[in-house]
Amino acid sequence: MVSTLTYGKPLVIILIFLAVGFFTKFLAEAIHELMGHGMFVMLFSGQIKSFYISPLWPYELSYINWSLPTSDQNILIWVIGGGILVTSIVAFLIQFILLHKRFNLAISLTLFWLSFWCFINATGYLIIGGIIRFGDVGKVISMGVIAPEISLVLGIGIFIAGF
Repeated sequence: MVSTLTYGKPLVIILIFLAVGFFTKFLAEAIHELMGHGMFVMLFSGQIKSFYISPLWPYELSYINWSLPTSDQNILIWVIGGGILVTSIVAFLIQFILLHKRFNLAISLTLFWLSFWCFINATGYLIIGGIIRFGDVGKVISMGVIAPEISLVLGIGIFIAGF
């Protein structure tokens, strides 16, 4: 006789896989906004006024509102680019750790998803921003800091390196 648990187990595993994926997407958004933009705001003596992490991304975007004590464009570039920079670093750091250390399935799955979402966050902004002016990349392109073609090539390069 076959146990009903045997038939239910794959469904439970799939549901856990998807739930962890959703949670880590939320976490990657927080890393982008708070550790990325927010860290640079604090580094340059600014103030975080509010933030919102959307559970509905990409249908609704996350954001952080800040104020800086200066209007120096170089500082603004660091703050705007901080989200992409930090999520890239986190993605590659987690990939490095997963390649060199063994974890149980739950930890490995969580780290995999977090790395995936941080990786997609950074490369997605760069690639999409290079095609249409979008998000953080659209802002730095509008400021004349980077050309759309450079953003696109950089995004594709990081994607290939991380893939």
